[in-house]
Amino acid sequence: MLGGKPTNAAPLAPKEELIAEFETHRAYRVWLGAFDTVRVYGVLLLPKATAPAPALICIHGMTGSPETVCGLTEKPDYHNNYGLEAAKKGYVVFAPLDVNTQKDRRLLDRKALLVGTRLQSLEQFKIVRVLDYLASRKEVDAKRIGEYGISWGGRTVMNAAALDRRIAACAISGHFNDLVPKMVTPSTNYTPFIETAEDYAFFYGHFLKFTDADVVSLICPRPVFIEQGRQDRVAHWRMSQKAFEPVKAIYERLGIGERAVYSIFEGPHEIHGVEAFEFFDRWLKPPKG
Repeated sequence: MLGGKPTNAAPLAPKEELIAEFETHRAYRVWLGAFDTVRVYGVLLLPKATAPAPALICIHGMTGSPETVCGLTEKPDYHNNYGLEAAKKGYVVFAPLDVNTQKDRRLLDRKALLVGTRLQSLEQFKIVRVLDYLASRKEVDAKRIGEYGISWGGRTVMNAAALDRRIAACAISGHFNDLVPKMVTPSTNYTPFIETAEDYAFFYGHFLKFTDADVVSLICPRPVFIEQGRQDRVAHWRMSQKAFEPVKAIYERLGIGERAVYSIFEGPHEIHGVEAFEFFDRWLKPPKG
């Protein structure tokens, strides 16, 4: 439905360039082979530790960048430097670049349609390559790789965790929705995609196949965390919380209800980064002692 998986993967052949060294970590720009001549660009933060550490793939939302996620820009934005905060907590962080404007996403999605795919599927494959890269690094515990993303980055995280079981736990911020009304029903609480220029958000037969809850159910039994601001105008918390009920029911029927968490904070469309990090510490860090 998303457009299929590229069959012409390129060699990873990572190229790394040191940006700066800080008290707690080093920051690198990284380029990886994805498919054909397309490369993944991102920022890698390596904590100064000797033992293999858990890792987080931190995916920005619209107008964001790997640099804003990793605290490398002059002013923080709605990402609240969450990649930097993760590195300070001992996580290896990789923040990949996704196409981050409506204009560019529409253009590239139209081109993708002409060759029988969609932009979203190509970006999902980029995350597969990021996983390949992190799993190959000696600094990373390959069994403890998680993902945390906001807005469109949250959608990418949700799909990636459903598609690749190497993702041990994930957090979706400001994206999880009740699919049908979010796509087509006007509201004073949010703007439906049908009223925007975001054509790339529409997939053939989507309503007939998967809701957001169905996609998240494919992550089970791995831990999943939904972070939602009460003043968020992208995903309305009441609608989103109700849509999460069938997901919670699946986990509870399996006796693992604590692995599916819906968390509301008092704030707008932004990374909250409090309970989510407690969640990751529980599920990705080895037990003490």
